Amino acid sequence: MGSEKEGEKVEKLLELANPVVDYLQRNFHPHTTIVIEVDSIRVEETLAAKVIEYGLD
Repeated sequence: MGSEKEGEKVEKLLELANPVVDYLQRNFHPHTTIVIEVDSIRVEETLAAKVIEYGLD
């Protein structure tokens, strides 16, 4: 995995994500999500959603 510290890895990942976020904002609607995993990338969109409140006893 390398000798980078976790914080440095996260900072580099966030830096790499900037162009993806810019592209997403320019080319997709606000209900689009990008999911990046170690072996794939997915573009997903929410067509409908409803927040359901719940309580903990």
